Amino acid sequence: MIKAAIVGFTMILTLTACEDMSDIRVTADDQMYEWMNGKPRPKPEPRVLDSRYCYKSQTDVLCYDTPQLGKEDLFVGAQ
Repeated sequence: MIKAAIVGFTMILTLTACEDMSDIRVTADDQMYEWMNGKPRPKPEPRVLDSRYCYKSQTDVLCYDTPQLGKEDLFVGAQ
């Protein structure tokens, strides 16, 4: 009984030393792609988000694609 408890406790204790392997699938996919095609997987282009200019109105915040002239004092922020 005591031996089983010691073995169980040791197993639980060794599990706390495990390395984070959450991204191993991505790494394996990249390595497989490189092995099959002979070159590394191309990196995706970063997505550029469109700028939005937001201005406070009486009860809401309105956003526009371009800066609005004459509303500089109502400017809340840009997205």
